[in-house]
Amino acid sequence: MNKFFIGFAMLMMCIACNNSTENKTETGISPADSLLNKVETSTSFSSVADSSKLIIIKKDLTRLAYPEYKNQFEEESSFSKPGFTPIDIDGDGNNEIVVNHYTGGAHCCDVNTVLTRTGSNEMKEVLNYTGGTSISRDTVSLSFFEALGYFHTCYACGIEYPGDIFPAARLKFSKGKFSYLPVNEADNKAILKNLEFIKSKGIPDK
Repeated sequence: MNKFFIGFAMLMMCIACNNSTENKTETGISPADSLLNKVETSTSFSSVADSSKLIIIKKDLTRLAYPEYKNQFEEESSFSKPGFTPIDIDGDGNNEIVVNHYTGGAHCCDVNTVLTRTGSNEMKEVLNYTGGTSISRDTVSLSFFEALGYFHTCYACGIEYPGDIFPAARLKFSKGKFSYLPVNEADNKAILKNLEFIKSKGIPDK
């Protein structure tokens, strides 16, 4: 009886092994293994913002541990606490981190920084922009109203322009890089009309 049971058990093990081999994909990974890898990868990406092992490479190539990087923003922010938001902008399964920082002061502006994954425990600054920034799916819009307008030219001078526009640039973010989207020709025409107008008024005077 025991010999029969042992023989039956060995036969079932052989059948199980054969089925496992048949269920392998062409890459040698079974569907179950593949699903497990995807789940583990997704969990790793979503928790990367809290990883004590994470290294940040700044635009000037300075390398900082993530906690130290966060502390720099928090020390510089006197009006509000900076936000660090994990978000998968380009839908590649890899969370970027979007940092929103408000400078305050007479020339107060929003500062937005985007970090993207460049290694297992490494992220790099790919955008550091002072001015209004909005993100919709894989499209990042940068407003020039603050950076080139209100505080630095004549948006606060009381001049009424012939063309009322909201100056902005739209960029597509994919695989850790930005590319330009088609320009808005109507906005370009309005900008040229405004430049001709202020030139006729002697602005700038040099």
